[in-house]
Amino acid sequence: MSINDFLTILKDSYVSNILIGAAVLFIFVALVGGGLQGILQISQISVGQRRVLGIVGAIFLILGCTIAAVPSSEKPPVLQAPTVVVRPTAPSIPAPTDTVVPTPDVAPVSPTPRPTWKIILNRTYNTLKYATYNVVDTKGHHFFIVVVSVENVSSTAQYFSGNLFDLQDEHGYHYSEDQASDPKRSFVVDPGQPLEMDIAFVIPNSSCKLELSFTTNSSVVASWTINSALCS
Repeated sequence: MSINDFLTILKDSYVSNILIGAAVLFIFVALVGGGLQGILQISQISVGQRRVLGIVGAIFLILGCTIAAVPSSEKPPVLQAPTVVVRPTAPSIPAPTDTVVPTPDVAPVSPTPRPTWKIILNRTYNTLKYATYNVVDTKGHHFFIVVVSVENVSSTAQYFSGNLFDLQDEHGYHYSEDQASDPKRSFVVDPGQPLEMDIAFVIPNSSCKLELSFTTNSSVVASWTINSALCS
């Protein structure tokens, strides 16, 4: 057994505490010389005895401090790291937001305009001569005469002309008013005033199915499908 082991055993037995305590007591008695009648009940001692007690107290103090300085044989407690339990976290759920429903683009509905004309197709007929005009190609063409009645149903006076009519055949050809019925003529029709007029077209004899349209302000107001009598 080594000296350090011996000293360690003494420290573990609290010998160092006892020596230091005795050393303090001896030194205290050596200083005051005894004669205390209080708790300690120390009698008066001589100077020689006081010196011995002082020396012994000093020795005990040195031994006690030496033993106290020796590392303790007790192993420090091992501190275990706390066990951390990791719990799975639930996925974050975003807070519900108000669903914005897109507003469909709806064009404003324009009010339906009031009609301007009341138009009636009275009759149609085919001829080679109209007024003072004759068809030049009598074997391949003829006059197609349209008789219409119109009435101004608006609240203001309106201009009316045969140029407002368009004639189209089944082959896709368009025909305008012929000079025989004077396409340059126009009429000022007062509100509520009726008007009847003839409109002459020169068309081929091969045109059997015809489409007559009345157009104002680039819009077709009325249309009629007519079968030519020459093809029946």
